[in-house]
Amino acid sequence: LLVYGHMDLISPRSLCYTYAVTQQEKDNVMTTVLQAKETIDNAIQNFKEGPTFGYGTINAINFAVNSEIQLRDYLIGLPNNHELDICSGFLSYLTTELPAEDSYGLDTVNAIFQYELGNLEMCAQLLEKVSMTNSDYSLAQLVRRAVSAGWPASTFATMRQELAPKVIAHLNEIGENLIA
Repeated sequence: LLVYGHMDLISPRSLCYTYAVTQQEKDNVMTTVLQAKETIDNAIQNFKEGPTFGYGTINAINFAVNSEIQLRDYLIGLPNNHELDICSGFLSYLTTELPAEDSYGLDTVNAIFQYELGNLEMCAQLLEKVSMTNSDYSLAQLVRRAVSAGWPASTFATMRQELAPKVIAHLNEIGENLIA
């Protein structure tokens, strides 16, 4: 496997690739679903201790979340194990290094977190950003409808509690699948 750019190691099993020079090379940069989950877990823990990971980790997480819906849903469940404001800060940190058109998955999950935190203006800004760059993104459309309908913020926490174990079980089932 030939990778251009640099690799950022944050654990012995978890290789995080930064960027590839061409689309064809990008298509050849692969990791498994479980490696991506481990990268997310290591990165949020690292973030809580004072972020020292670089663009390679950020890009790897973003690529994985945009490529595998179960990893995006895993992010939604992070507040089951970490404080909600930490999770929101983590996603904000990740997206500061990404082009707006690439961060739609992270921004949508962060919009959910912002809504739960009562930061309705930030939630609306994130959803608007996603609609400007990826208007067909179904999760953003769902969140926008929920916010417009005035769902209680606790609805997302309840859904997370119910769905997170199912998401983790499914991740374990598909864990060896490559993300490409």
